[in-house]
Amino acid sequence: SGRAPPPGATDHVRIPVEHMVRLLEEEGLDPTMPHLKAQLALVTSKKEDDEGPMVDVDAALGVLGPDSVLVRRIKDELKVPEWAKFTATMDSIAEDVCSFPAKGHVASYITPLAHEDPERFGMAICSVDGQMYCKGDASYSTSIQACVTPFLYALAVEECGVRRTHRIVGYEPSGLSYAAVSLNADKKPHNPLINSGAMACCA
Repeated sequence: SGRAPPPGATDHVRIPVEHMVRLLEEEGLDPTMPHLKAQLALVTSKKEDDEGPMVDVDAALGVLGPDSVLVRRIKDELKVPEWAKFTATMDSIAEDVCSFPAKGHVASYITPLAHEDPERFGMAICSVDGQMYCKGDASYSTSIQACVTPFLYALAVEECGVRRTHRIVGYEPSGLSYAAVSLNADKKPHNPLINSGAMACCA
């Protein structure tokens, strides 16, 4: 049916691994991702029946815990429900955007961007559960320039924690150009999203 067993009716239910894989893929999840692959291996019965290896749903609920992606999929509790409807909406948005006349120009003053094809268009979305949507030129590699700064900040916080990160970079706006080389009164870059703050996060 494409639906997972309903909550309250999952005790001792076993699902063929092949079916579980389809359930994941239908909701934009890649079962070959390391965390999902590990979760599946942990709750897959080694004893096969006529339908092949089986996922023990009861074991999944008990062993993996309610916050695991596999359990949330089984219980239809992913952060982006009705994935097919969501992707249809994104497809429609992409079509609308692609129908607009091309009026912009590449940033010719930035060497890595000067020779880019202005007709390229891509969309990529990843939910907190790992549901992935890609459209158009999403897999094309290009220079993202200063757009990288929030990701560098997130990596620094993940690696070092908020307190340690902000020992070397501030929180507040500088009031200056993002490229200005300036420090605040504490001798730190004003925030992680200006160039000096991004370099500090890299360090």
